[in-house]
Amino acid sequence: MVPFAVSVAASLAAADSSELDAVLVEGDGSDAQIGDVVLSETTGAASVVQGEALQRAGASLPKLLAHETGLQIRESGGLGGFSSATLRGASSEQVLIYLDGLLLNASAGGGVNLSNIDLLQVEAVEIYRGVTPVQLHQASLGGAINLRTRRPGRDPSMRWLIGAGSFGTRQAELLADGRRGQWDGLVSLSWQQSDNDFPFRNDNGTRLNAADDFDNHRNNSAVEQSSLLLKLGHRSELIRDDASLQWFDKQQQIPDWKNAPHNRASLATQIGRMQLNRRIEALFDSAWNTRLNLDLSRNRETYDDRAGTIGLGKQYSRWRTDLTAVGNYWEHVGESRTFAATINFSDERYDAIDLRGTDPASRAKRRLVTATVQESLFFHDDRLLLTPELRYQRLQDDFSVSGSGFSSELLEQHNSDHQISPRLGAKWHVNEKISIAANIGKYQRIPSFFELFGDRGLFVGNPSLKPERGINTDLLFEWRATNITERVEALSLNLGFFYSDVSDAIGRVYDARGIGKSINIQGALIRGVEWALVAKFANKLALHFRGTAQDAENRNVFPAFRGKKLPGQAALTTSLLLEYPLSRGRIYYQYLGKFDRWYDTANLLPAEDQTTHDIGLDWNFKQVKVAAELRNLNDDSYEDFNGFPKPGRSFFISITYTGGTNRGT
Repeated sequence: MVPFAVSVAASLAAADSSELDAVLVEGDGSDAQIGDVVLSETTGAASVVQGEALQRAGASLPKLLAHETGLQIRESGGLGGFSSATLRGASSEQVLIYLDGLLLNASAGGGVNLSNIDLLQVEAVEIYRGVTPVQLHQASLGGAINLRTRRPGRDPSMRWLIGAGSFGTRQAELLADGRRGQWDGLVSLSWQQSDNDFPFRNDNGTRLNAADDFDNHRNNSAVEQSSLLLKLGHRSELIRDDASLQWFDKQQQIPDWKNAPHNRASLATQIGRMQLNRRIEALFDSAWNTRLNLDLSRNRETYDDRAGTIGLGKQYSRWRTDLTAVGNYWEHVGESRTFAATINFSDERYDAIDLRGTDPASRAKRRLVTATVQESLFFHDDRLLLTPELRYQRLQDDFSVSGSGFSSELLEQHNSDHQISPRLGAKWHVNEKISIAANIGKYQRIPSFFELFGDRGLFVGNPSLKPERGINTDLLFEWRATNITERVEALSLNLGFFYSDVSDAIGRVYDARGIGKSINIQGALIRGVEWALVAKFANKLALHFRGTAQDAENRNVFPAFRGKKLPGQAALTTSLLLEYPLSRGRIYYQYLGKFDRWYDTANLLPAEDQTTHDIGLDWNFKQVKVAAELRNLNDDSYEDFNGFPKPGRSFFISITYTGGTNRGT
C-alpha cells in the first residue's frame, strides 16, 4: 500500500508544480503514455499490429491474430462464434489478454472469447511471445496480448462504416473524437448481426462412414452484438487523467454438434468495464513517472438449454463475475538504465445461479496480489541490454459450489498459494543490421474457477487441481537491411527458437460419455521455431511470410496419452500476405495454413489440414473508402472444434466515410 499512498500524495503535490520539466516515455505511438510498453526496453519477441491491417473489410480480432507469428486461433463457427488463441503451444487459458492493461482473463476461466472484442475500438494489437512486459502485471506460460484502445487525436475526426456480407451479415460503426483546450474525448458505437446459416457437408456424426453424409445448413447459429466505448481525458502540464467506459451486449444461439434443427440453446453476454487512470510525469521534479489505475468490470452470462439438447441434461444458468482492481506503476528513467515496478490488488467475485431452482447457488472469491520489479540496463553505447526481473504473486480462494459434477450439497473449500518468479533477458545489437536476444523465466498459472468446479455443457470441475508451473526459454535472431538490390528495397528476417517445460500441466480427459474433466498431468514439453520474413520491392509489392513449427508433447502420467501431441495444437502454421498499392487504394492476397492437428488427447481423431485463400481490395474516393474481401476461395469447410464447422466461401463489402483529420482510422 505504500506506493499507492505515495502516488495519491504525489498527485496533489504535482498539481501545483507547473514549472517542472516533463519526463516523457519513449513509445511506439505518437501519443505514448506512462505505462505503455517500451519496445526498446524489451528483450522478448514482440510485434505490434496497427493501421491498415485493422481496417480490412469485415476485419475481426480472431482473423487478424490468425496470421501472426506463434499464434493459432480456434473458432467454433461463423461471426460471433467462440474464438480462442494459443501462443507458442500454450493453451488459451495460458495466454493472457489485456485491454489497456486490464486483464480480461477472468478467474471464471474458459479463456478469453476473442469474438467479444470489438476491433473498431482497438488502435493497436501488441503481441508478446514468451516474455510478458513489466507494465502488464501478470505473466503467463505462453505470453500476452495487449489491446490498446483508440485515443483521441490532436484534431477532431469522425468515421462511420456500413457493411454487409454472406449469410445475412450486417455491420454498422461510428467513431468520433475531439479536443477542446485541456479536455479530449472519444465515442465509439458498433453493431453486428449474422444469421450464420452457411452450408456445409454434414457427416451425420459418423466420421468414418461417408455413405450417410449429406449437404446441410448450419442451424441455431445466429448472433447479434453491439458495443460502446466512451473516453474522457484531461491533460495539464504534468498530469493526465483518463476515464473510460465500455459496454458490450451479445445475444447468440448455440448450435450443437448434431446440428439438430429443434435445438434452441442460447447464450446472452453483457460486459461492462470502467477504467480510471492518473499519470504523473517528472514526479517531484525528478526522473520518476507513475500511473495509478482503478478498474471495475462486470461480466454476466445467461445460458439457456432448458431442452437439454447440448450438455449434461437441462440447464438454465446465469454466471456473474465482478472485478475490482487497483494498480500502481512506477518508473525511473535514467541515461543508461530504467527501473520499473508494479503492484496490483484485485478482488474477483463469481456467482453461478441455477435459474431452474434445482441446485443451490455457487459462489467463489479470489483475492490476488501481484508485484513486479525490473531493471533495464544498457551497456556498451546501448548495444547491450539486460533486463533482470522478479515477480511475486499471492492468491486466496474461497468458494462454496454445487452442481451435477459434485453432489446436491455445497462443497466449501479454501485455497491459498504464493509464487516468486524470476526472469532474465538479454539483447545484443551486433551492428545496425543484426541483433540477438535470449530469455529465461519461471511462470505459473492458477486454475480457473471453471476448471475447479465448472458445470456447463459437457464439462465438470475438479476442486483438487494444483497450479501449473513452467520454465520458458527462447533465443531470438533479427536481421534488417535496406537497398538490397535495385528490385528489393528492404528485407527483414526474424527467427525465434522457444522451449517450455511445464509441470502439473492442466489438461482435460473424457469419460465414455464424452464428459470432460480437468486434471493435472505430469507435464508438457513444447519446442519450436518461428519466423517472420518481410520484403518490400521497388515495384511497391510487399511480402509478409510468417510461420511456426512446434512439437507440443504431452507428458501425461497415463500411458495412453504420454508422448502424444497436445490436442488442438497444429504442428505447422504458415501465413502469406502479398500487398500491392494502387493509385487510389490497394489489393492484397492472404494465405493461411494449419497442418498436423488432433482433436483428442489420445490422438485418435486427426483434424483435417486447413488451407485458406483470401483476396481483398480497398478503393478510396477522397473521404470515402470502399473495401471488399472474398474469403476462403477454395470453399472448404473446416473444423477447429470437432463437430463445429466454419463457413466456406464468403464475401464482405463495406463503405467507410472519414471526416476531419484522418489518423489512419
